[in-house]
Amino acid sequence: MKTKMLIVLGLILGMVRVNAQEQKDRAMMMTERLDAQVELTEAQKEKVYELNKKFAEERREMHRDRSAEMRDDMQTMHRAHRAEIESVLTEEQKAKMKAHREEQKEKHQAMRKEIGEYRKTNIHPVMVEKRTELDTKLSTDEKRLIEETRTEVKRLRSEMRAELKETEGPDRREFMRENPKRQEIRNVIESKLQPIADAHKADLEQIRKDLEPQRAIWEKDMKAIHEKYKPEDGPGHGPGEFHRGGKGAKAGKGKGKGQAGAQHEAHFGKHKDLHFLLMDPSKPMPETED
Repeated sequence: MKTKMLIVLGLILGMVRVNAQEQKDRAMMMTERLDAQVELTEAQKEKVYELNKKFAEERREMHRDRSAEMRDDMQTMHRAHRAEIESVLTEEQKAKMKAHREEQKEKHQAMRKEIGEYRKTNIHPVMVEKRTELDTKLSTDEKRLIEETRTEVKRLRSEMRAELKETEGPDRREFMRENPKRQEIRNVIESKLQPIADAHKADLEQIRKDLEPQRAIWEKDMKAIHEKYKPEDGPGHGPGEFHRGGKGAKAGKGKGKGQAGAQHEAHFGKHKDLHFLLMDPSKPMPETED
């Protein structure tokens, strides 16, 4: 028993040391990224590194909490950290940092445009073909229920967009994330379309199997597009910030939840079968929603 306890204690201490080293490594990476952007002095590097290390440790602790309050605190912490970093910089360095952010923003917009064109040209036609094929196996009542679901989801999304127009500033992102209509949309889709997906489980599995070779090509191509626009100084959008996609983020996981998003969910999303059923093969692919 004593030996087992010692082994467990050793493992725990080892994990603590690994986590501490990870925070130091991240802090160093963040510091080096900012140095590449604005050319820090040695004194500035030391100050920025300490700020980044503190931020990394606080972020790790806060990240364990997934509540809405945590997200509010996280945003506040990000803004406070950025202000601390900027307090170390000269006016010239701040200008360089701002220019770098603008450049990355332009690259991101260009990447989104290229991804949208790729989906429209390569993914959408294949999805339309497969969705049309599935339509021949659906009953009249199933088609009616799917159309009713599309209408209801469209209404809820329109209401959400109308409310979003009245929301200004940084609250817009939080509004989209916390809006109860998002969960209402998911509930509508699941309650109405899950029985149809269950009834056609074999058909949907066959479609996924048929698309496996094409999916591998799409993933490879989408990854290449992401790599093309990846910042030269490594991941991340600003000094002292972690890349929001994280290490686990994969190319091709878009945020859009319109029909374009639904098509993409059909291959990569959590509720792929339901979004595939929701897709209307008679309609052109709209622009992906933010």
